[in-house]
Amino acid sequence: LVRGVTCHGLAGNTISSQQYNIPALTVPLPNQANPNLAIAYSQYGCNVVNTSVTVTWPTFYIAQNSYSTIAASYYTYCVGSALGACDVIPLTNTSSLSTQFIITIASSYYFRVRATGCTGTSSWMNSVAIFAPAPTVPDNTNARLSFNIPAQGCGATIALTRLTFYQFVGATGYSYCISNVTVGGNNPVCGVVPWTNTTATDFIVPLPVGALYNVQIYSYNCLGSSSLFSQNMSVYITDCCPQQCSGQGL
Repeated sequence: LVRGVTCHGLAGNTISSQQYNIPALTVPLPNQANPNLAIAYSQYGCNVVNTSVTVTWPTFYIAQNSYSTIAASYYTYCVGSALGACDVIPLTNTSSLSTQFIITIASSYYFRVRATGCTGTSSWMNSVAIFAPAPTVPDNTNARLSFNIPAQGCGATIALTRLTFYQFVGATGYSYCISNVTVGGNNPVCGVVPWTNTTATDFIVPLPVGALYNVQIYSYNCLGSSSLFSQNMSVYITDCCPQQCSGQGL
């Protein structure tokens, strides 16, 4: 027979006549399935001194197995400027599993949390370093460009090509140009679309079909611009009417 387990022993109604493994009561321990802290920084840009950070921790249990769980009563956390210190945010009690606070950009902080239940207080979780780096010029190390060409009708000469910029980290704007680089052509650099500034990351550009193009991109913010990003793309007719195209051997 199994009944609920509390700090005062067995309680509640019998829930089953099967044999179960009743967990022993302990001081609060982090959730065995997900024992880690999570840190999320708010987005920040140029000329920012402070930003907010959210720290989330796992539920602590005084009893936990597949049949029964009893959570801790409350949590205590603090933030320090050094390991083991609580000089930034003093010891603070909460029943929540997260907290949000303001930090100074490019300064180091240390967060720790523990839990209290009817069996006592847990040890501190390992202190976690919190650091929001100072903004820099955009980073295009992992940048990429995607382009989508919708189906074209019979005899189409222009494709409304959708360009999308990805992973230009820290960018607030872009400057791009497009060149026709089809083999055998004699086209000027940036002759299709001259250097154009935009804050959009997704937009439509009309391009003549049947050609190979090169897109060059600089991303920028108030601190400066990234290195040059360059990518080729082919624009061809992707659909036509069979009745009209059949005579053309398509």
